[in-house]
Amino acid sequence: MQRKWIELLADAYGLRKLSAPLREIAELRLAHPTETLAELGRRCIPEVKKSTVNGRIAALLRLAKGLTHG
Repeated sequence: MQRKWIELLADAYGLRKLSAPLREIAELRLAHPTETLAELGRRCIPEVKKSTVNGRIAALLRLAKGLTHG
């Protein structure tokens, strides 16, 4: 489900317009759709905690949902 919303955001808004941390998580989620949040966090530079990844994914989903609702 995360991947679907991130793809929608990428198509409608463009990942380049996102802040660097959000863009990094979006690109990692698209490239590694089955990895856990902790695994994605270990791929970040610098490495971030699972809770940070979760917050960034939540922000991406809010942006994507905002595009579909107005």
